[in-house]
Amino acid sequence: MGHYKLPEQIILYRSEHPSQEKLRTILNNLQIPFYEIQYLAELKDLSVIEKSSCVLAIIDGEMKGIEFLRSVMHYHPWTQRMLVTSSADIRFLEQAINKAHVNYLLPLPLNEETVKMYLTKANKRFQNLIRPISKLDALSSVTSNLLQENERMRLAASTDPLTKLLNRRSMNLLMENLWHQYITANVVFSFAMLDIDHFKNVNDRYGHEAGDRVLQALAKVLLNNLREEQDFAFRYGGEEFVLISNTMCAEKMYHYVSRLLNIVRKMVIRFDGQQIKITFSAGVSDIKGLEAPQMVIHQADMALYQAKNSGRNRIVVFKKE
Repeated sequence: MGHYKLPEQIILYRSEHPSQEKLRTILNNLQIPFYEIQYLAELKDLSVIEKSSCVLAIIDGEMKGIEFLRSVMHYHPWTQRMLVTSSADIRFLEQAINKAHVNYLLPLPLNEETVKMYLTKANKRFQNLIRPISKLDALSSVTSNLLQENERMRLAASTDPLTKLLNRRSMNLLMENLWHQYITANVVFSFAMLDIDHFKNVNDRYGHEAGDRVLQALAKVLLNNLREEQDFAFRYGGEEFVLISNTMCAEKMYHYVSRLLNIVRKMVIRFDGQQIKITFSAGVSDIKGLEAPQMVIHQADMALYQAKNSGRNRIVVFKKE
């Protein structure tokens, strides 16, 4: 039998057949653990079936036993199904083979050496069947881990770790794509640059951890108000954020950012027993009439400068000549 041996465990169909007790005795003599049941529902853990290389059922014309073997086959087709019978009824045997796809026929009366031989064969076949499946499972696990790691690395490369917003690199890639759409199909996009007012004072008064909490709070507002595949939020650097929309002109972007500013004005950020309130200033522009994507960033930056110089806590749209 090579390196193959008796099963580590099997399933035994509970029958009223006179040979059932002898079969139990043989299994105990061979030191093979078995689960004796009549219905799979009796098992608290169905994974028992997957770990059992063989299921035995003493059946002489009893259809319930055949149905039991069939149930095992449906749950785990690799578990070897062994019909123990003295029947010479060809129709009954055909039913058993066709319904439960019986792998082995073990004749009655029972003999310990014969039972041992059949169980060893069944275990060998079971091991041969599940070996490639086990390898496939291991490969699938490795592949899944690699995919997860690739996704983690992709997210790390495209997002800001503190705010979970897209980072500046992602912004540049999107700008290139939107610029191509603008020059080929005249699809207008708008750009808004936001800067938290007096952010240095927050860090000086409450500490840098509080400053991080403020950045995260504003990022959450931006994320919660994005329209999928239409608006994009980025951390530009420090306390500066960027919004880009591929469906709005500068005027509509102004109203959109105004709603966000109203939300932020009412927001209270709690940190270490303190209540922190913030506002932001913003500059807005769109790509209309421009000759390069970098120009829309420059115009929004200029508008932001005007907003901060005129008192902060406001939004300015760049006026194009």
